[in-house]
Amino acid sequence: MDTATDGDNLCAENDLENKIKELMESIKSLESEKNHIREEFGIQRAKMKEMYLQKEEELKRESAEHKRLLDEVKKLNMELGEAKSQLLVAGLRMECEQEVERKCQEEIATLQQLVQETFEESHSSRSKFESEVKQLRHLNERLESENQDLRNQLLQGTSDKV
Repeated sequence: MDTATDGDNLCAENDLENKIKELMESIKSLESEKNHIREEFGIQRAKMKEMYLQKEEELKRESAEHKRLLDEVKKLNMELGEAKSQLLVAGLRMECEQEVERKCQEEIATLQQLVQETFEESHSSRSKFESEVKQLRHLNERLESENQDLRNQLLQGTSDKV
């Protein structure tokens, strides 16, 4: 029985060694797979880190571009406001100039009317004065003639007395 037990022990020992070999191979395989997975994980992690850094850099660029565009919009809004103000001022100035021009035209029309009235009045007065001058000349001529007649009579009266 000893040999049978020894044979069983040997068989069990062989089975145990085979099991150990299988387990060792399984461990090696699992460690190899684990190392492979770690390498892949390291590669993936490196890629993710690189992608993260790229995205972070892209975000910084986009953020800077966004800030630049906001500044540009602010600047353009200020320029637009300034342009609107200038346009409003120009419009008001133009309205004032038109109002001044309208008043000047009214004044010119009034002055032209006054000149016309003055001219007509002057013409009327001139005609009246010319008529009066004509009458006065006629009166003057008559009076001079009368005066001359009286002198002549006076001279004749003094010559008749002498």
